Amino acid sequence: MKKIKHIIIQAGGKGSRLMRLTENKPKALVSVNGEPLLFRVLNQYPDAEFFIICDYKKDLLINYLKTFCHANYTIIEAVGTGTNSGIAAALKKIPENEPILITWCDLYFKKPIAFEEMEIGKKNYLGLSKKFSCRWSFKNNELVEERSSTSGVAGIYIFKNKLKISDIPRDGEFCRYLKDKKIIFDKFFLNQAAEIGTLADYENFTKKLSNTRPFNKMIMKKDRVIKYPITAQGEEIATFERGWYEWAKKFNWNFIPKVYKNSPLVLQRIHGESLFKYQLQKNEKEIILEEIISSIKKIHSSEKTDNQNHEENDHESIIGKTKKRLDSISHLIPNINNDFFYINELKCVNFYKHWDKVEQLCAPLIKNNHYSPIHGDITFSNIILEESTRKPFFIDPRGYYGKSIIFGDPDYDWAKVYYSIAGNYDQFNRKNFNLKIDSENVQLSIDSSGWEDFSELYLKKIARDPNKIKIYHAIIWLSLTSYAWDDYDSICGAFYNGIKLMQKIYEETF
Repeated sequence: MKKIKHIIIQAGGKGSRLMRLTENKPKALVSVNGEPLLFRVLNQYPDAEFFIICDYKKDLLINYLKTFCHANYTIIEAVGTGTNSGIAAALKKIPENEPILITWCDLYFKKPIAFEEMEIGKKNYLGLSKKFSCRWSFKNNELVEERSSTSGVAGIYIFKNKLKISDIPRDGEFCRYLKDKKIIFDKFFLNQAAEIGTLADYENFTKKLSNTRPFNKMIMKKDRVIKYPITAQGEEIATFERGWYEWAKKFNWNFIPKVYKNSPLVLQRIHGESLFKYQLQKNEKEIILEEIISSIKKIHSSEKTDNQNHEENDHESIIGKTKKRLDSISHLIPNINNDFFYINELKCVNFYKHWDKVEQLCAPLIKNNHYSPIHGDITFSNIILEESTRKPFFIDPRGYYGKSIIFGDPDYDWAKVYYSIAGNYDQFNRKNFNLKIDSENVQLSIDSSGWEDFSELYLKKIARDPNKIKIYHAIIWLSLTSYAWDDYDSICGAFYNGIKLMQKIYEETF
């Protein structure tokens, strides 16, 4: 059996039915389950050569691929209109007797196609849907322009070679072309696939997905959670997380899950949801906030702070890391060379271009800091509210702060909680935001978790330097940019939000 070594991906469409998701980026870069749709295909067939047809926002797609893609790919700039566009140019780059797979970029495959069950190189195959509606269907071995969700033509085709479709025109609809060609197809059904063609498709599909990061695997049992790293990145993160839990065991805190086993990590299952998902009354929020603050103070006071000079580590953890992350994605940010941005009509200094102003703001904050044990990532996504008792539990500790293990600047913890209260980070992280970028202004709105009214009360109760917390908050948003690499809108949204927050602090300070 021949292997499929050549894959053409039609990624030129505008994706207008995805609405806000494709306002600033092509459909191929819509993120699902921690990776762009396009990357799902690239990652599932690592040995293939890809021909990626681009049109809508093609410069962005090309730059994004240069930054983040490690696959063997060739860009085909679409000439013509319709789904035929670009296919002829791609075919010219493929040898005559090699089998070819052509797919649309809005298909999400839970598992790779089982090619071993096919006679690749001997037959042509047509992928059909059993679960989502398609405009064309396959009946009596013919393509019919008739909507179907039981035998719909899903947008994936396997040809034994390119000879049968070598005369494809520059313009037009691929299914109509194939219908006129009367090619004989064997059919196969996409049982492990979904179409992400509309905003409703996206929202319905992503609701069903686990919130687990793509580098982790979680097994949920009745009273326990088993957590496995599944990538090198996951293993590195897990090492620090396991170390933190092992260190914390000696305190028998009642606000973190019990640890039953270290490797793999087996934890007590807390039956509840992330805090930001709950609709709570004001008095409930006040009680929960008091418990969160009390628990954080217990972590910070659990071991003596030291009197060492941590300025170098603080600089790297807060300023240096953030600048490096911004450097890695800056070329993807529109108008990055401007001196100013207008964000929600507010004139903001481009603090990336004028990084000396960030250094100036942060310089007093990284001197003479006394480290304490910290959690490192106390957002509302990492606080589980137990359903029956309404008690908050902390999960997913970071376990390091720059080069320091367990210990770090305690204000980083306080800023992370503020990130959820005032910044609605958790909604942003779930892609619940709207971003529109044009040459004159950026409009950014993030859905509310309903805690913003507690921002000032929180700052008052923790009795820390509010200016420092707010500066750290802005820095955390800027640092999120490259960490949120899977979604172009998240990269830009985190950047612009960080710039806007930094502008307000800068105006108050100088």
